Amino acid sequence: MKIKFVFIGIFILLIIGAIQMNKNLSQQQEFSKNLVRDSTLRIECGMSGTSLFSNSAPVNVLESFLTLVLGQLIYINEDFNLNPGLLESYNYDTDKDIYYLSLKKDLNFHNGRKVNSKDLEYSILRGFFSKKKNWWPSFLGNIAGLEKIKPGMTYKSGLVSGLKIVDDFTISISLKNPNPSFLHSLARSYFSLVPKEELKADHLTWKKYPVGSGEYKVETYNKSKNQVVLKLVNKYHKKPNLILFSGTKLKSPDVILSGDVVRAGYQPESLLRSSKIITLFFNYKSPLGRNENFRKAIDFTIKRVDLISSESPLKPTFHIVPRHIWGRKRVNESSSLVEARKYIEQLKSDLKEHRYLNQTLIVPVYKVSENEFNLKKLINQLSSIGIRVRFYESTKKTNEEDFSEIPFRISSLGADVVDPLVQYSLFSGSSFLYPQYPDDSQYKTLLEKAAKAKSIDTRSISVREISEYFYNHRIALPLFESSTRVYIKPHRFTSLGQQDGGTTFYADRVQFQGESQ
Repeated sequence: MKIKFVFIGIFILLIIGAIQMNKNLSQQQEFSKNLVRDSTLRIECGMSGTSLFSNSAPVNVLESFLTLVLGQLIYINEDFNLNPGLLESYNYDTDKDIYYLSLKKDLNFHNGRKVNSKDLEYSILRGFFSKKKNWWPSFLGNIAGLEKIKPGMTYKSGLVSGLKIVDDFTISISLKNPNPSFLHSLARSYFSLVPKEELKADHLTWKKYPVGSGEYKVETYNKSKNQVVLKLVNKYHKKPNLILFSGTKLKSPDVILSGDVVRAGYQPESLLRSSKIITLFFNYKSPLGRNENFRKAIDFTIKRVDLISSESPLKPTFHIVPRHIWGRKRVNESSSLVEARKYIEQLKSDLKEHRYLNQTLIVPVYKVSENEFNLKKLINQLSSIGIRVRFYESTKKTNEEDFSEIPFRISSLGADVVDPLVQYSLFSGSSFLYPQYPDDSQYKTLLEKAAKAKSIDTRSISVREISEYFYNHRIALPLFESSTRVYIKPHRFTSLGQQDGGTTFYADRVQFQGESQ
């Protein structure tokens, strides 16, 4: 009888144990779900009406997003040295003046296809075959043989003589002119690996969403909410498992990548290196914008230091390239109402129609807020020489329309470059900035001279000549130099990691903890 009770007791204990184990398993499963939820890094991008991955998205948003999905061929560290990304090696043959770029052998696109050297060829050249204005001519236009390529031509491997397939994983590149900074130009997500079959005929627009061979792939895309969830491909990496990018406002984001209003509970963090130049761009389709007297009058009127507070992270500048770049002309604060009024009088004698000076100028401002500098003070400064201005917030990065009545606009230009010629060449040729620069043959000659310089010393002298010409003719008016700022919930992070990407916020480098409140 006692034995019977013992067996019954053991049976009951086994049942209780099984129930408890099942309960623990359920708790573990729920905990796992919470871990997945807590491992989601939520990033608000502070934009509306523009797709997160369209070419018209703000540069800091686009680069921060694409770097995760496409990866980078090469990375630049805080000392401006090169580190390999998707490339296994990159070498320069000094005897032949040829670069050799070799891919890592185990790369696959997120659609499952294996990557080969023809993908590298296409990714580096695709922008030159597009009818749409883009970054490629400014950064990579020095590749030999590109003069035979016309926008809109049908792409085919082997058309550019300066880029050849060596084997399944290696290409060679020859340049028209020597450029010690060429490899640095490749250190951008724009020029990283893309599968041709995932892009539309313009070679720039995605059929559905970005597909690359980076460490994150698109898990879900909600077009109506402008939200994308990225998922870590190799989970053995100690990185956020899921990253949500949202173009619409989130209730409680971990990071605010771009936005005008600083919210309570968020801490500003500046990324390493200057990343943008807030600039007054002139519209050269406008009678005022293409008049040098008008441009100089505006510049002599603006007193940059009075437009920002003493605590502002902005630094007044007169250069379209950041302070870490060599070859800049030395310029001091030049504001002078006497000089400004002199140029206004000369302008009046130039203009056939004075109505342009007698009306209020409606001026677009793109992604520049009162948190950065005081637009009201700028209005007052310009009114001191009789120029009335009303600013409005624009949703367009450049003057794509024929705004002949608008003489200038205020926006920012990415400045995380190593080669100053890249920045200066944005104001010539078929740049995406058109019509915000003149058709100036002398400026083009200076660019060509600098591109042909065979040594750093002669190149530096040539760049200084460009810098001086750019300033003397006030082709554009750089106002402030700035580092990219992001806003974070400090209790969510143990570290932001090495943020040396200029305009790029490397979301995969952060270490964060706990659940957003």
